[in-house]
Amino acid sequence: MKMISAKKRDLQQQMAETQQTEGGLAGPGREELQKLESTLASVEQGRERQERRIQEFSKRTESIAIQAENLVKEASEIPLGPKNKQLLQQQAASIKEQVKKLEDTLEEDIKTMEMVKNKWDHFGSNFENLSVWITEKEKELNALETSSSAMDMQISQIKVTIQEIESQISSITGLEEEAQSFAQFITTGESARIKAKLTQIRRYWEELREHAQCLEGTVLGHLSQQQKFEDDLQKIQQSVSEFEDKLNDPIKICSSATETYRVLQEHMDLCQALESLSSTVTALSASARKVVHRESCLQEAAALQQRYEGTLRKAKERQTALEDLLAHWQRLEKELSSFLTWLERCEAMASSPEMGMSADRVKVEGELQLIQALQGEVVSQASSYSSLLQLKESLFSITSKEDVKMTRVHLEQLDERWRDLPQIIGKRINFLQSVVAEHQQFDELLLSVSVWIKAFLSELQSTSEISIMDHQVAFTRQKDHATEIENKKGELQSLQRHLAKLGSLGHAEDLHLLQGKAEDCLQLFEEANQVVERRQLALSQLAEFLQTHASLSGVLHQLRQTVEATNSMNKKQSDLLEKDLGDAIRDVKALESTAIGLDGFLTKAQYHLKSGSGEQRTSCRATADQLCAELERIQNLLGTKQSEADALAVLKKAFEDQREELLKSIEDIEERTDKEGLKEPTRQALQQRPHQPLNKEHSKCIGWQ
Repeated sequence: MKMISAKKRDLQQQMAETQQTEGGLAGPGREELQKLESTLASVEQGRERQERRIQEFSKRTESIAIQAENLVKEASEIPLGPKNKQLLQQQAASIKEQVKKLEDTLEEDIKTMEMVKNKWDHFGSNFENLSVWITEKEKELNALETSSSAMDMQISQIKVTIQEIESQISSITGLEEEAQSFAQFITTGESARIKAKLTQIRRYWEELREHAQCLEGTVLGHLSQQQKFEDDLQKIQQSVSEFEDKLNDPIKICSSATETYRVLQEHMDLCQALESLSSTVTALSASARKVVHRESCLQEAAALQQRYEGTLRKAKERQTALEDLLAHWQRLEKELSSFLTWLERCEAMASSPEMGMSADRVKVEGELQLIQALQGEVVSQASSYSSLLQLKESLFSITSKEDVKMTRVHLEQLDERWRDLPQIIGKRINFLQSVVAEHQQFDELLLSVSVWIKAFLSELQSTSEISIMDHQVAFTRQKDHATEIENKKGELQSLQRHLAKLGSLGHAEDLHLLQGKAEDCLQLFEEANQVVERRQLALSQLAEFLQTHASLSGVLHQLRQTVEATNSMNKKQSDLLEKDLGDAIRDVKALESTAIGLDGFLTKAQYHLKSGSGEQRTSCRATADQLCAELERIQNLLGTKQSEADALAVLKKAFEDQREELLKSIEDIEERTDKEGLKEPTRQALQQRPHQPLNKEHSKCIGWQ
C-alpha cells in the first residue's frame, strides 16, 4: 500500500509535468488519469479500512490493470507530435510496466493482506470479546452498587471480579502484541488508531479495575462503617447499661458531710463520664445516616439517644439529690459544730474550777457578766437546738443503722448536757456573785482602812511637835492614838481574812495585785503602829530626861549660888565645891549622852521638840547643852574664885617681899642721897615713888581679903 501511494504520487507528478509541457492531456487520457488517481485514492482509503474492504481493493486493482492497458492503447492512438507521442508512449509503457509491477506487488500484498486480515480478524474478535467482557463486568459492578445483598457476599463477588479483571491483563497484552505484529502492514494513522483503540481498551480495563477496586473500597467502607456503627452502638449501649445499673442502685448510705461529698464526687465523675458520651452518641447518630442500612440504624441510634438522655436526666436528678443531701449534712455539721462550740464554751465558762479564779475583781465581774449573758444565749439557742434535732432526724433515712444508733446515743448525751447547762450556769453565777461580794467587802474594807490610815498618818504628822514646857499634851494625844490603833487591828485582821479567802480562789499571778494593795495598807498601818509605839517609848524617855534635866538644873543653880556667895574661899571650901561640881559634871555628861540617843529616838517617832515661848524647834541635846553651858559657867566662876584666892596669897607674899626690898632700897637711896647731897624735893620724891605701888598692891590685897 505504501508502494501504491508512492506510485500514485509519481503518476500525479508525471501528469502534472505533461500538462505543463503540452498544455495538458486530451480528454480521454485526462479522465483516465483522474480515474486512476481516484482509484488510487480509493485504494488508499481501502487500505486504511484494512481487512474489512480487502476484496474490493483486489477487484479495483484488477480494474486498474485493465485501465492501464487501455491507457497504453489510447496513448498510442493519440495524434501527437513525434516527440510527444514518443514521450507519451514511453510514459504509457512505463505506466503499464508500473501497473504490472503493481499487480505483482498487489498480489504479494494481497497475500500479505490475507495474512494480515486473518490476524486482524483474530485481533478484532479478541478486541470485541474483551470489549464485551468489560461492558458486562461494568454492568455487574453497577448492579453490585445497587445490590441489597449482604455486604460480605458483595465483597466476595467483587474480589472474584477483581481477580478476573486482573487476569484480563494478559488479553490486553496479547492484543498489543497482535497489533504490533501487523503494525508494519498498516499506515501510521491506522497504527495510531489501533494504538489509540488499545490504549482506550486498556483505559477501559484500568477504569474497570479501578471501578472494582473503588467499589470494593466503598463496600468495605460501608461494611467498616456498618461494623463500626454496630460496634459503637454495642459499646455505647453497654456503657449506658452500666450507667443505668449504677443509677438504679439506691444512694449509698452517707453518715457525714465528708462521706456525702465523696459519694457526690464519685457521682459527679459518673455524670462527667456520662456527659462525655454525648458527643459519642451524637457521632453515632451522624454515622447512622452514612451506613447502608440507614433506616434501621437511625432507629437504633434514636432509641439509644432516648435511653442516653433518660439516663443523663436521672443522673442529674441524683446529682441534685446528692447536692441537697450534702447541703443538709454541711448545714447539720456546721450548725452542730457551732452549737457544740457554743455549748463547750458555756460549759467551760460555767464549769471553771473555783480554785482557779482570777484575783482581779474586774475580771471576775467581767466573767460574771459573760455568764449572765449566757443565760440569755441559752434561751436563743433553744430554737437552734430544736432545729438541729429535726435536721438530724431527717438524715436518719440515709444513715446506717449502726450510725443511727450511735447518733442517738450522742444526741442523748447532747440533750443531757443541754438540760444540765442552765443549772451549771446558775451555780457559776451564784459562785461568781459570792466572789464579787467578797471582792467588794475586801475593797470596801481596804478603802476604809486606807482612808483611815492616810488620815491617821496625817494626824501623826500634825502632832509631831512636843513642847518642852508642856509635854503632857503629847502624852494625852499619844494615848488616843494608841487606842485608835488598837481598835483598827480588828479591821486589818478582817482584811487579811478576806485576802486569804480570795487568795485561796485566785491564780497566783493575779493574787499579787490584791496582796500588793493589802500589803501597802498593812505596811502603812505597821508604820503608823511603829510610830505610835516609838512615840510611847519616846515620851516615857523624854519624861525621864526632862525630870533629870530639871533636877540637874536645880543642882547647878544651887551650886552657882554657893560659888557666887563665897567671898573668901579656903581650901576646904574649894575641895567641897570641886566635889559637888564633879558630881554635877558626871550627871550632865550622862544626860548629854541620853539626850543624843533620845533625839534619834524622837526622830524615829516623828517627834521634834520646841521651846516654850519662842515656838522654835529644839532638841534634847540642845537642852542638855544648856546645862553644859551652865556647868561651864559655874566651873569658870569657881575657877575664878579659886584663882583670886591663890592670887591674893601670892600677892601678899610678893608685897612682903617687895616691901622688904623697898625698905632696903630706901635705905640704899638714903645712903646715896646722903652721899650725893640731893635737894630736899628730889629726895622726897624718891622716897614717895616706891611707896605708891606698894600702897596700891596693899589696897588690892585688902580688897580680896
